[in-house]
Amino acid sequence: MKVSNKQSKKAIVLGADSNYMDKVETTVKSVCSHNRDIRFYIFNSDFPTEWFQLMNKRLSVLNSEIINIKITDDTISHFHLPTPHLSSAAYLRYFIPNFVFEKKVLYLDSDIVVTSSLTALFDIDLEGYPLGAVPDIPTTDEGFNSGVLLIDTDMWREENISRQLFELTIAHHEHVYGDQEIFNILFKDRWKRLDITYNLQVGADAHRYYLGDYNWYASFEGVPCIIHYTTENKPWKHFRFNRFRDVWWFYYGLNWNDILLRTHVLKETFSELILPSSQHASIFTNTGDVEGISYLLEKLPDVQFHIAAPTYFSPNIIELQRYSNCYIYPCADPKMKQSIIDKTDIYLDINYGPAMDQELQEMVRQGKTIDSTNHFSNGESTVFSVDKIDELIKKIEEQRDKNVSKSNRSWS
Repeated sequence: MKVSNKQSKKAIVLGADSNYMDKVETTVKSVCSHNRDIRFYIFNSDFPTEWFQLMNKRLSVLNSEIINIKITDDTISHFHLPTPHLSSAAYLRYFIPNFVFEKKVLYLDSDIVVTSSLTALFDIDLEGYPLGAVPDIPTTDEGFNSGVLLIDTDMWREENISRQLFELTIAHHEHVYGDQEIFNILFKDRWKRLDITYNLQVGADAHRYYLGDYNWYASFEGVPCIIHYTTENKPWKHFRFNRFRDVWWFYYGLNWNDILLRTHVLKETFSELILPSSQHASIFTNTGDVEGISYLLEKLPDVQFHIAAPTYFSPNIIELQRYSNCYIYPCADPKMKQSIIDKTDIYLDINYGPAMDQELQEMVRQGKTIDSTNHFSNGESTVFSVDKIDELIKKIEEQRDKNVSKSNRSWS
């Protein structure tokens, strides 16, 4: 199948199996929220035709389209995968020059969201290199991550890159790190280095901090153009380990009508998307014994509760996720803790065991503390005893009814 080359549209390639269909659509949604005139190529073996029909009807509004590239070659299914979270669909990108004839093509993994225009990325001059990529930070600064590739397809065809990739993979797949290491073997010293904003890999956030890499977060400030949720710590899993989890869920939850009509919703956040007037309560704990938390979650369904700990959680805390207003953050690092503090309207110091002194001090400084276990008693305070939890609930409801967001009052 050969698709005619229309330079008016930017070419973007994704490869996946049907298990990732909702993730592919989330990536496409994110691209379309900030870009138009796109031709998507979905390399796959088992996506249903109806999905492409629905997507094309939507994308036509943005002068965009999505093309079904069926790959039935089962060679890739026999290649070794180094970790369980990887799929043989990663090898589908080897076929790009055989089916995509725009000179410049952007390949994206399906665990990615795009947060802004891609025009500047497509305008980058590859300067004679066969591809552009971002270093595989934090693993190495020498090789590149293969999740985002800006490709010169003419050069790939001239050099028969597909054949070279397959030959290398057949020879080495059992003892290298998947397709990424194959790419780095073939293109060693032949790739253009792109800015980290085009592939910020957040999968290692928590790991880097606990390995002692305290400068990891400083490598990029703000929101990148492309967020890549690497490692097994995906945002659609129930534990919260990384930055920008809510960004993925925002694009996942976006209604296509808001994207196509360019409504104000595109400028909102995930919290505003699901519950615009919600309050946020936070609990920082060293223990799984949190007084009355199930009762609070049940009686205050409009309050979003964020529970963070420096370690993994005990089963009783994990089970609290049956409540739709409960979010848990195991192994919370300083960046994650600060993001929770910034969104907090009410701090609940209701855990037994030692207090989280640093977090308590910051909450008190910002005037956000409610305390029912009396870990901390500095400044204006109201102490709620364990048998007076309904009074605590009433106080929180009064705060909500006043519609005071980010209150400067402090209860402790």
